[in-house]
Amino acid sequence: MPHTDETKNFFDYEKFKLMKEGSIFINIGRGTTVVEDDLIRALDEGHLRGAALDVFALEPLSCESKLWGMKNVLMTPHCADLTADFLDLLFGVFKRNYHSFDAGEGLLTVVNKDVGY
Repeated sequence: MPHTDETKNFFDYEKFKLMKEGSIFINIGRGTTVVEDDLIRALDEGHLRGAALDVFALEPLSCESKLWGMKNVLMTPHCADLTADFLDLLFGVFKRNYHSFDAGEGLLTVVNKDVGY
């Protein structure tokens, strides 16, 4: 989910309550899409079983954030995209775009600045 005006704070308490009780919330997209206090509330109340978070509204995550001490939260340091084949995939896209650009053809993964992603 991209960060846009429409997605900012998209996941709030009401959205978490719509999720099946016992769900695990995973965010590897954009931290700004989550109201972190609402996520903490849903976790504290037991509606959500857990959360796996790779991104946060503010990075680095504040030392005072309650998320640090929660046993039902798994946090990674904004590295969910680092897989064994990450560089091969990255350079594959770069190589294809380089040749497409050189040939005057369309590129892969072009950002549309009008929509924000």
